[in-house]
Amino acid sequence: LENAGITPISSWNVDLRSGALNVSAWWKDRLGYGPEAFEPLTHDDWARMSHPEDVAAFEAPEMRTRLRRGALAQYLSRSRHRLGHWVTFLSFCRAVRWDPAGEISVLMGCDLDMTAVSTLEGALARERDRLTTILDALPSGKIVLDAQDRIVLANPEACALMGCGAGEVCGRPLFELLPIEEGRADLAAAMEEPGHSGPVLIRSRRIGRWRLLQVDVVPLPGDPGDGRLLLSLSDITTLHDLGQQLEKSIDNARFIATHDLMTGLPDRYLMMRLLGESLTRLDAGGGG
Repeated sequence: LENAGITPISSWNVDLRSGALNVSAWWKDRLGYGPEAFEPLTHDDWARMSHPEDVAAFEAPEMRTRLRRGALAQYLSRSRHRLGHWVTFLSFCRAVRWDPAGEISVLMGCDLDMTAVSTLEGALARERDRLTTILDALPSGKIVLDAQDRIVLANPEACALMGCGAGEVCGRPLFELLPIEEGRADLAAAMEEPGHSGPVLIRSRRIGRWRLLQVDVVPLPGDPGDGRLLLSLSDITTLHDLGQQLEKSIDNARFIATHDLMTGLPDRYLMMRLLGESLTRLDAGGGG
């Protein structure tokens, strides 16, 4: 348990009638105190050192009802270290003695130091928030899929390309939300063997408008339940349209350069070029 960052450190008992609290030296050590500190120690002393929310949870009626029945209770509590920071404990306790009226008189329990785990959870939460912020700011759509091709995560750009709100996508199948008119089979094949194919082009109709999307499929490491694939969606409709317009402009320029604008017939420069090409082919073929 030490290597996992969870250390069994303390057994304790408290007499609820007198408030006397007996703890092991490990508990004091975890809070930065020597074994002779807090002698005598009371339940009120613990409450003053602990987070008010955790004290309230321990003293809540539902907690006392559970303990009164003799059930095992479990709760998290934070106690103030001598240097000022919080130390997080996972506590287990059970009533071991009752008075004649049926009220609890003595509780016994043990604590685990969960500070390392709590710190790690906080760091992971901050890293998750940071990555979410980065994904949200990316200009391309990003979609994470699980092993059943259901959406685990989609950034705002991906939601916009699918025509869905952010709260509508998680847990739903990709092909249910992405209206693909052309290229669905190519995308499905790329998802079957991610990383072995290049970008896939799909044509999607959203709000009555055709969109051409380039989709890159990348496998994700780790637990497949957390996300199997990362799909990057780029709307290249404008780029595609500009390319087609450029091709038309080039064709028009060629036509204007080689045809008479009044009649639409090839001009003499084109005729001379075509004649020259024909003669070259004849010479190459050995013709007279």
